[in-house]
Amino acid sequence: MVLTLTGCGGSNGDDITTYTYSSELDIKNLDSSDADDGCSLKAIHAVIDGLTKTDKKGNIVNAVAKSEELSEDGLTHTYKLRKDFKWTNGDPVTAHDFVYAWQRIFRKKGSYYYMFADGIASIEGAQELSDKIDAGEELTDDDLNSMGVKAIDDYTLEVKTTVRVSFFDELMAFPCFFLINEKFCEKQGDKYGKSAKAILGNGAFIMTNWEPGSVVEFEKNESYYDQKHVKLNKLVMKLVQNPKVAAQSFMAGETDYAPIN
Repeated sequence: MVLTLTGCGGSNGDDITTYTYSSELDIKNLDSSDADDGCSLKAIHAVIDGLTKTDKKGNIVNAVAKSEELSEDGLTHTYKLRKDFKWTNGDPVTAHDFVYAWQRIFRKKGSYYYMFADGIASIEGAQELSDKIDAGEELTDDDLNSMGVKAIDDYTLEVKTTVRVSFFDELMAFPCFFLINEKFCEKQGDKYGKSAKAILGNGAFIMTNWEPGSVVEFEKNESYYDQKHVKLNKLVMKLVQNPKVAAQSFMAGETDYAPIN
């Protein structure tokens, strides 16, 4: 059984803009095509916003998507994207970033390609791509372009499904459906998502430091479209695998949250 210790305010007393917490688990990977542990997924959510996101009340709300139009048969989702979203290097966020990211999952045979296929997202053409991967076949550009995701223009994304998916908006808030900056990702190559310098985001926070086995630090993204509602200036995650040490750190006022057994 795991309990938690939660404090009020920041770890240094009256500074409520810095939140420091202990974690028993370390971040493994920030590549949304492969990250499969809770700690890594939380970190991705901190630095990247997808089409939708979960608000503090647990509701699914628009993020990069400004609006969504669903066809009468429920098979075509047309998203109009916000034009005030920027990557933290200043590049505009566009529909092409989603097309690249989704095709990349299949191109690199990422852990989540099955999520796009029948029974889950049911995106047009995704089942055929999944079957080819499972059969050990290599995918061509034509294969990838056959999937039902298209950038109509820079700020319009069209997604076609084979059946009506009632939980589609919820799926879009999961990291494997997030966007990736193609130019940055290709430059990083196999290093993408493996360090603070090898991840580019568009979300509320920027990862500024990642020392595996020790500490991870995030700072507020001042260019975030909704930054005025982001109350924290800094997030600090300290890796503490010993619950007793985590509790002692909390009691000493060094952290604001600690899991205990």
